[in-house]
Amino acid sequence: MKILQLNIAIIALIVGATGQVQAATFDDGLPTQPILINALEGQTEYPIVFVGEPPTTLTQSEVNSALRQAVQTWNNVSCSTATLTFDGVRDSMADVAANETAVMFVDPDADPCFPEQDGLIAWTSFVCSDLENVAVLLNATDYTWAPDPAPDSNLTGLTIVDFPAVVTHEIGHVIGLSHTEEDRLATMAASYLIDGGQVSLAADDKLNLCARYPGETNECESNCADGRECITRDDFSVCEEQRGGYGDYCAISADICPTACLITGDAQTGYCSLACEDDAACGDDSECNENGLCQYREVLPDDDGCSSTPVGPASLVWLVLLAIRRRRDR
Repeated sequence: MKILQLNIAIIALIVGATGQVQAATFDDGLPTQPILINALEGQTEYPIVFVGEPPTTLTQSEVNSALRQAVQTWNNVSCSTATLTFDGVRDSMADVAANETAVMFVDPDADPCFPEQDGLIAWTSFVCSDLENVAVLLNATDYTWAPDPAPDSNLTGLTIVDFPAVVTHEIGHVIGLSHTEEDRLATMAASYLIDGGQVSLAADDKLNLCARYPGETNECESNCADGRECITRDDFSVCEEQRGGYGDYCAISADICPTACLITGDAQTGYCSLACEDDAACGDDSECNENGLCQYREVLPDDDGCSSTPVGPASLVWLVLLAIRRRRDR
């Protein structure tokens, strides 16, 4: 995909194609950089509004609630000075103030600001001849939008999209953040996670935000709650939920693994794995599989006291980012 030669960001959420196990990505071909400085230099206040009507699968109340929550999620980062507000619903773009960011559902075939590119779920644009505002454009035609994640429905093809997770990611772009390769579970990771986990910020999201809008307060100063650890980078410290270690239970609906979740056969549960180059890296009871991931030789870990399930190596499916990433020829 072409790299966009712009000083300001145009961000896309893209879906791939082909493959038995499928995933979506936010990959737009932009150069990887955690912070997009040029787009919003000097701005710290971001009013967000919803324009038009939601699709039939979402109520206006659900849309408003998700946008309020997404705004609050980014506002809760204590080391950042950025301030976001959800300022309600507008009937049309004519009602949107110059400083407001518009979030709206569009027909990608009819909207001149939505790129002619297969697989786009959402597109955040800072520049378009037909729009004077920053706008988050959501594909209302090709996907079913839901108020909650639907991982079980997306195992054979991404058709249901979690609205809260997508708008939390896209609002990250609105305030100047690009994709990150530091943490595959981050809200701003380049791949869409079908378990809905991107409604919650990872340490990497928070640290990039604080680097963009530096404040004086660090989360760790008030101590991180149980189950969270303090992550420090440069002058900032933030709290993050502990991630899954090797052998910890994971699932299609609960991806907590920093590296990968190994799903067994046709099941929807499994365990966290590690990257490896040979069997020595995996321990006595495990081996390094052909995909470069540690897997147990015979028995899966227990799920909160449930009995273990014998499994042969051939019945393991390697899921990275919940599923093997797939792409559509462009």
